[in-house]
Amino acid sequence: MQLKIYQRLNQILLGLIIITLAIIGVIIFNFGKLDGTAKILIVIGFFVFTLVAILGFKTLEYNWDKYLIQKMILRGQVALAEIKSANPLYQIKDSSSKFYRLFQVEVVMKDLELQNVNLTVYEKFNINVRSIPNGNVYITYDAKKPNRLFIIPNGMIARFPSIAPIISFYENAGLKLKYLDVLDDEGLVIRTFKESLKIFDNQKNSEVKPQTEKQ
Repeated sequence: MQLKIYQRLNQILLGLIIITLAIIGVIIFNFGKLDGTAKILIVIGFFVFTLVAILGFKTLEYNWDKYLIQKMILRGQVALAEIKSANPLYQIKDSSSKFYRLFQVEVVMKDLELQNVNLTVYEKFNINVRSIPNGNVYITYDAKKPNRLFIIPNGMIARFPSIAPIISFYENAGLKLKYLDVLDDEGLVIRTFKESLKIFDNQKNSEVKPQTEKQ
């Protein structure tokens, strides 16, 4: 789904650029025919339109995937999945020229009848992510829209207690679970909890060391 969102955002951005250029052309063509007050109003109106368009696009770019994930969580459209493999495809960048790495992630989803469903998820990862471990995560899944797939960050799961019964169902189903640490940090970051603890300890030690040296 992230790939589709990226493509649609590019289409919207292209449309906004074309509209802006068309407005500039119309203004330039008719500018000499207008009086002073009309010129000032048109210039102000153009800058207001441009500012609103930029802010609106930035808001959409930042929140579109988060909105869809939250909506699907509230509808209970959540399922357990096991990451089997993940391959980096290419780099993408947003309108602020921030780079991300697009991955093709192969997962086996367990539906609420504990049947296996093989799925391919296209996800936007932090540019520094080079590989993704195998293990269990939660994803969004709607049988009516099977391509609307997102890997859900753990922090977002914790904010929605309404999906606790779904998680409890899987955890009491006798499955062998190996949860992964899923973070949203300028794109997804997926690590084992052992890796996350090691990073946390290293950061903690690096903070303590300068304080010790000062003393």
